[in-house]
Amino acid sequence: MITLGFSQLVILIVGGFFAGVVDTIIGGGGLFSIPALFLVGAPAQVVLGTNQFALSMGSLIGTVKFSQKGYMRWWPETLICLIGTLPGTILGVVTTIQIPPEILQVIIMILLVVIGVIVLLKKEFGTQERIGKGSLTLARALIIFLLGLFFGFYEGFFGPGSGLLIIFSLTIWFGFSLLQASGSAKVISLVGNVTAFIVFAMHGSVLWVAGLVMGISVIIGAYVGVYFAQYGAKILRPVMLTVIVLLIVKILLPIF
Repeated sequence: MITLGFSQLVILIVGGFFAGVVDTIIGGGGLFSIPALFLVGAPAQVVLGTNQFALSMGSLIGTVKFSQKGYMRWWPETLICLIGTLPGTILGVVTTIQIPPEILQVIIMILLVVIGVIVLLKKEFGTQERIGKGSLTLARALIIFLLGLFFGFYEGFFGPGSGLLIIFSLTIWFGFSLLQASGSAKVISLVGNVTAFIVFAMHGSVLWVAGLVMGISVIIGAYVGVYFAQYGAKILRPVMLTVIVLLIVKILLPIF
């Protein structure tokens, strides 16, 4: 049983606020919420479950706001991704409950370095929409579904940076602008967050009071994030690079 004193509440509120801002702009809010939950004394599995509970509130706000502003491209990429995200997330949570995440973290670190190099060198990254107007083929639908499966698995297994991977994939491979990709990432992350926290809750791995406190501050941060996200690639690109660096540092620190 974890007692939440004044200092613990401050940590949860501050961590949740910055998680909401960053997660809404580009993804990677777990960089702030997960360390905050560790600081209040929660064990690893409970940290992951409570983090999913809190971030799902911000993902909901982001989904609604991005949809209202017309930044959401639902068909076909986003909806097909969602079909794969649900089973992928369940598989990811079940896996993380049983085995350590070190191997996946190494793979993700390599992916993050590659993404960072591409974003850094490709100056026009995410500034233009180049979505093809052709018909949806079975092969294209299968690729999108498998991507959704991977996004869901990563969300359930590790969490931080899932929005970043979604945005990068939709921008590079399917021609979304950064704003469109960020909008689609919100609803895909929402399905992943909710599915993950339900599975974690079934295993008793959610601190409801701490998650609610953090979730409220995540919501406030999400509103701030939506405001900044409207500036498009001008702010999304540098924030994306910053989050990539922080994610790599987060993964490397335990090793050294």
